[in-house]
Amino acid sequence: MTPQNELNTQHPGIDVEETEKPDLDRPEPQPSPDHESREEDRAIDRDKSQRKVDLLTEILDYAKTFLIVLVLALLLTQFVIQRNTVKGQSMVPTLQDGDELLVEKVSRYFGAINRFDIITVDTHWVETDHPNRVIKRVIGLPGETIELKEGEVYIDGQKLDQPFLAPELLTVSRDPRFNKVKLGENQYYVLGDNRNNSTDSRYYGPVPQSAILGKLLVRFYPFASIGVPQ
Repeated sequence: MTPQNELNTQHPGIDVEETEKPDLDRPEPQPSPDHESREEDRAIDRDKSQRKVDLLTEILDYAKTFLIVLVLALLLTQFVIQRNTVKGQSMVPTLQDGDELLVEKVSRYFGAINRFDIITVDTHWVETDHPNRVIKRVIGLPGETIELKEGEVYIDGQKLDQPFLAPELLTVSRDPRFNKVKLGENQYYVLGDNRNNSTDSRYYGPVPQSAILGKLLVRFYPFASIGVPQ
């Protein structure tokens, strides 16, 4: 007889499979030293490549900036402003030999040239041994009649006050043809402030507007004379 208290602990028809438990004492696999070295080399290579790219980008940025500045400088010197050096004594005492000037080149395009402005002129149209580029003061404007007599300058019959001249300096004639001139629509009569040592409209006549290169903006050297000469 089978004892009644005996229990059947197995399930008929079911296979029981034990799951293999992880061995907690087994160490995790570690990367080999060679693997770590290769990773470091790749990281160094990537850093070097990035530095090269950054350097090239920086060089290109500098080159672009330099090119822009160069183009702007060329445009400025061609159409807006220009540096000139005074040579000679024709504008003494207002300007001295060796003075460094900045001349703006915009006013000439709009006819904004006024009496007593100091301008630079290209005298290539004059047959002379003197320099082709000169600096003079505007005395007569388009449409006016300029007359030289008794050492003075007259504009449309009125004596011209010239406070920038040295005391008792006379404006003497150089060529009788230009002692009395009726200026055309785009003509100017120019004289040097040092009337005794200046080749100007008394010698080669009225200056066409097309020959005006620019108008004095400022004297920047010598430093003791920085400013706008009057």
